[in-house]
Amino acid sequence: MQNGIDYKFIQNNHSNYVFFRDSLSVYKIEDEIINDYIKGKIPENDPIKKKIEKKFEKANKYLLEIKKADKIKDSDKINNSLDTIVLIITRDCNLRCRYCYSVESLNASRDKMTIEIAKESIDFLLRLSPNKDKYEIVFFGGEPFLNFKLIQDVVEYAKNEIVDKLGKKVYFGLTTNGTVINDEIISFLSTHTFALQISMDGSKENHNKNRIFVNGSGSFDVIMKNAEALRNANIPFGFHPTFSPNSDIYYNVKLMEEMKTSFGFGFTISTRDKSKENTDFTNTNWEKTKKDFKNIADFYFERILEKQTVYCNNILNSLYKIDDKIGKNYSCSSGVSTLSILPDGNILPCQNFQNHPECIVGNIKKEFTNSKISSANVNEISDCNSCWVKFLCGGSCYFSKYEENNNFIDPIPSSCELTRLFWETMLNLYVRLQDENLLNDFLSNNYSSFILNV
Repeated sequence: MQNGIDYKFIQNNHSNYVFFRDSLSVYKIEDEIINDYIKGKIPENDPIKKKIEKKFEKANKYLLEIKKADKIKDSDKINNSLDTIVLIITRDCNLRCRYCYSVESLNASRDKMTIEIAKESIDFLLRLSPNKDKYEIVFFGGEPFLNFKLIQDVVEYAKNEIVDKLGKKVYFGLTTNGTVINDEIISFLSTHTFALQISMDGSKENHNKNRIFVNGSGSFDVIMKNAEALRNANIPFGFHPTFSPNSDIYYNVKLMEEMKTSFGFGFTISTRDKSKENTDFTNTNWEKTKKDFKNIADFYFERILEKQTVYCNNILNSLYKIDDKIGKNYSCSSGVSTLSILPDGNILPCQNFQNHPECIVGNIKKEFTNSKISSANVNEISDCNSCWVKFLCGGSCYFSKYEENNNFIDPIPSSCELTRLFWETMLNLYVRLQDENLLNDFLSNNYSSFILNV
């Protein structure tokens, strides 16, 4: 009775709450008898136990009834038409990250996209979605700055075709390993607005364990030097750490905060092309991971209590989504409103599928209506119906499921465990802040950060 399929008890030192999955509502439990039951103070053989269970069932139904009109605000709502393309402008990379699923081996294709294919990709975007008010073009790789001239030419072409001719907006994003940034690139970035994301995995030790150059040396010092150059040029950017199964998550998150730069962390994806030792959380010491997450919650509670800046987007976004009841019915928009273009013009539903030619869904030179490969609606995934985190998760990454199961539906138990642990931690932090009257001020003071990173 501690946790139902469609609700989750959240305990704090001072009080108890219940989170309802379907309405994303969090309620404080005022009834002392139910509180005693939740805390396990009533013995299993106590005759009052059945009465309490019935009482809670009644309360549960009542709370669901008064919130039945609530609807999930889907922050990741999938549009009916394409508005974002990810240009995989090179398969080449100067790193050999031990957990990377993009470049499968030293002999992987090093193709670079030409300006002709890039222009046709933008024309393809405009042809399929002529009525959009804004578009987004994301540069991906490999390491995209190894094809820097193309980035310059694409930005110029997109602004001419979208901004000047159509009077519409275009946004640019770029994910880089941060090692090839130079004065020319910095000069370009200083005059063009990018959502720039640099892969950097926390401590020097943790980073250099996985993110290495071709010769086996670590890349940490080079990235930190280039990041400082970006700061000196007032170019905004964020870090994206990826944590592997043997990472000290708490230590590295804490260290990232000390860098005073916006960041959002993720976890490695188990892939057929890399050792599971570096990617797979199946054999994780879950007690250690639970302790890490508890320490993270304690760390951010103290940080918020002391009114220090929070740089971690995972914390900011999660607290806002809980407070504003923002869930999602899909894990992501890839394959529907977002498509990825390979250097030869072939189309993938997501940039992660680079090593899977069987997942190509078309070509920019041919007519295209919709992807046949995309994440499933979480309501259509039967295994998700028994999970309390269903609408906060959205069904999990469909690429990772394909890598592990060769289908887009079946869940990965370790991934589900990690997701439930994360959201339980966020809910615990949420109610703790609420009990201490810290939540509203924190959310209102950081609202703009959430808007930028949602």
